[in-house]
Amino acid sequence: MMNSNNAYFCRLFQRAFLFNIPKTVDFISFKITENIIDLFIISKKQLSDQECEYIYSAISEVEGDIVECIIFNTHFLIMDNLPKNLEQFGEALFAFIEQA
Repeated sequence: MMNSNNAYFCRLFQRAFLFNIPKTVDFISFKITENIIDLFIISKKQLSDQECEYIYSAISEVEGDIVECIIFNTHFLIMDNLPKNLEQFGEALFAFIEQA
């Protein structure tokens, strides 16, 4: 099985997403199960093709850093508000919180 150290993957994702997070994204996280990494992108509206390309570009960068065979599943979720319990989405990479 691949290196399942969440801190290691957190660093890889954070480096890859640096300057690649569209302004419309509210939350990014990942969850590792066996050789599968589920990446969750939450926003209030559907992302444009260009915004999705930023996400896919960052994922490709992480894929290039990993030698194991891994499947990446990217989940684009549209939510008006973030759920109170975010544990279901795994390790948080990015969160944008607006103050009222």
